[in-house]
Amino acid sequence: MFARVGGKSLSRKMIDELIPEGETYIEPCVGGGSIYFEVKKGNKFKKYIINDLDKDVYDFYCDMLNYGDLLADMDYKPNKDKFWLLHGQIDMEAGPDRLHRNIYVNMNSFAGKRTSYIGPVKEAIVLNSKMTMGKKWKTNKWKKWLEGTIIKNECLMKIIKESDNENAFFFIDPPYSANRASWGYNHTEINYDALNEILMALKGKFILTLDDTPQNRDIFSSFELVTFTVRYTVNGAKRKYGSEILFKNY
Repeated sequence: MFARVGGKSLSRKMIDELIPEGETYIEPCVGGGSIYFEVKKGNKFKKYIINDLDKDVYDFYCDMLNYGDLLADMDYKPNKDKFWLLHGQIDMEAGPDRLHRNIYVNMNSFAGKRTSYIGPVKEAIVLNSKMTMGKKWKTNKWKKWLEGTIIKNECLMKIIKESDNENAFFFIDPPYSANRASWGYNHTEINYDALNEILMALKGKFILTLDDTPQNRDIFSSFELVTFTVRYTVNGAKRKYGSEILFKNY
């Protein structure tokens, strides 16, 4: 639904093909929602639960579900002063104004990180184009897709433990174990040994995606491993290729 560096938008179809149909889909670190929306479009599950520990992300989804139909025609054109004014408004009440703030900050931040403005070059390109920024969001569409989905703001481990059953499927895409704090993630520290213990005892099925490191391969070595190549946008128009690994228990 919105940009996240390290997101799975370019890998969503490949991952979706690995996800079986089932009763309940749970995504404990939903982020921009690339996999969630791809799965939901296919009506693979009867019930959907999405979660993110980042309250900005949680607010984004809740407000889109409740107020998305009010946002499509609002102004999202880049303006440095407006960006920093909205960026500093971190304690807004739930409502269309908060949703507009979150959309605006994400849309006009460098690489979608929500930490810095896109800059004068990108601003000039947007302002000189015929692009209607608000229409890009199609907020009615996002609102409709979110209907019926349970949205939570809890820690990764808690959601997995509370939601686990034989009919559950988990897609787990936590912040990378490598240093990615500068990519706009508020919560990057996860105990992968503890996560492995939970997954070893899991009743349901899961897919876990991580950056490809020897440590990650070793920790989750009990599960089937799949490698895949991804593209990251981290330097404006430049794309970097990297290797990620996918673990599953079925």
